[in-house]
Amino acid sequence: MIWRGPSADGRLGREGGEGGGQVTGASGRLYTCFVSCHYCPCPAFTYTVLHRNIGLLCKHLLAIYLCGAMAVTQQESVSDQQMTVILSGAHAS
Repeated sequence: MIWRGPSADGRLGREGGEGGGQVTGASGRLYTCFVSCHYCPCPAFTYTVLHRNIGLLCKHLLAIYLCGAMAVTQQESVSDQQMTVILSGAHAS
């Protein structure tokens, strides 16, 4: 798991920006999750939380919350250009 961001709490984004992190799923796909708005782009989150409204979060968001609580995160500052690449998904090969 990589948690990116400039702030002390490891949030993804610009100075004072949005909160989030990146989690590698079991399939090897990298998910960029946003804690600040409680969102993950994975199919499980879309189905369980958004469509069915029978869950609060997916395992990717849970992993981010747990790693944050256990202080086992990596932090990396990102520029606006790097953030654009992360959000576009172009960084995942």
